[in-house]
Amino acid sequence: MQFITKDIKNSLIRALKTLKPTENGTEIQEVAGSSFQIFEAYPSIRVLPDDVDNETETNRSDERMAKFTLLTHIEMTETPESEEEAYNTMYDLQDLIMDKLQEYDWENLVNVLQTQVTYGGYELLEMNNGINLVFRMTVTVKYSRKV
Repeated sequence: MQFITKDIKNSLIRALKTLKPTENGTEIQEVAGSSFQIFEAYPSIRVLPDDVDNETETNRSDERMAKFTLLTHIEMTETPESEEEAYNTMYDLQDLIMDKLQEYDWENLVNVLQTQVTYGGYELLEMNNGINLVFRMTVTVKYSRKV
């Protein structure tokens, strides 16, 4: 048996670790597959599970959509300059993430039919390391599976 959703999550993590630097040279430092991991460096990304849909296409195969929430964290200080720099870095990161994940089937992954990335929202969160600017995106990966 093949565990496709887990394979997709692991491929997402590997793909996000290869993002190019932003315009100001900022690079993703860590990518985690859980909400438990405490990041040692920033910016970092969490890949978390979201909804899974299943549609039966025929009696021999079906199409599924695995959804993931990406949370990109940027550490910032409480100054207007730090906040503006964090937002500018996040704009670059969201474009880099969109471009990377909209490459069709980034790892020739099993039977991937389509990848869709949608923007979520921004929020400021107080974390153990201080204030983080967090951006949320949803990644939907549609794939077919033989039954």
